[in-house]
Amino acid sequence: MFRYLWMLALLLHFGLDANAQTSCLFTISGTAVDVEAKPLAGVAVRNATNSSITYTDRYGNFRLKKQCAGRQLLTFSLLGYDTQEKTLSLPTSESLHITMKISIVHVQDVTITGIQSEHITSSKHHLSADTRQELRAKPLAEMLSQIAGVTQLNTGSTISKPVINGLHSNRVLVLNHGVRQEGQQWGAEHAPEIDPFTADRLEVIKGAEGVRYGADALGGVVISAANPIDPSKITGRVDLLGQSNGRGGVGNVRLEGGITSLPNLAWRIQASTKKIGNLKTAEYILGNTGAQELNLSGLLQYQTGIMIWSFSTVTSALIWVFFMVHM
Repeated sequence: MFRYLWMLALLLHFGLDANAQTSCLFTISGTAVDVEAKPLAGVAVRNATNSSITYTDRYGNFRLKKQCAGRQLLTFSLLGYDTQEKTLSLPTSESLHITMKISIVHVQDVTITGIQSEHITSSKHHLSADTRQELRAKPLAEMLSQIAGVTQLNTGSTISKPVINGLHSNRVLVLNHGVRQEGQQWGAEHAPEIDPFTADRLEVIKGAEGVRYGADALGGVVISAANPIDPSKITGRVDLLGQSNGRGGVGNVRLEGGITSLPNLAWRIQASTKKIGNLKTAEYILGNTGAQELNLSGLLQYQTGIMIWSFSTVTSALIWVFFMVHM
């Protein structure tokens, strides 16, 4: 009796298994396109019921094989498109046609607030007071060469031009106390005729900010300027520098102050001289390397409110008078 029961159970098992295999041999097929009826490749087609998945080919066609009979939930997803869902019951002869719509992602509004800076760029370099004090007797271009990106073009022991990022002469604008210094544009033998003793501030402007000074500031701008005069007192300074090679020296005297009867009027006079002989090496003397210079300058300043006006006795267009005599 027990043997017959066991054989009956075995027959029922194989019968159910064959029935299950027969019910999971269905195929779901179809096409995925966009709203313009263009086929979409790479659409993920998932059966949420049994977690099976396939992808559409370049023609938008797909085939999901070995699906069981019954109610099936399909999802269609592709990056940039809204996910679509479709429910169907197997078996069926229906071929699915899915239209995918472009997904619109709305993010929160972004507000960009900018504050205009005082300068177009920050490429403005100042020569420190200590550096100016150490290089007082040197030409202007040699002093400026201490700034990064600035070199000098030498055509003699006392002739040197500032070179900014490889540009010089008429590509570099030199402002001497607000006046354009045009002397260095004449040729290679002409350097800026500026006495460094007259300058309390030396700065170099490089980059886009130089365009505000005109087209001739393509390489950059060199600014030499003096501090305002305090008319309430009389002050002065004396500089003496010596040089062993060439057995010469440099001297400078500057005196400034105001006029008691005219409290808004101030004055400044300055004179410097240089006399150096030919330089020499351990073996011989370098000919034509000596220099003798005399530089004179004068300034009148008149202050009205917060405005300071400076005048020259040479021409009303100049705000500083400066003489250089090569002897």
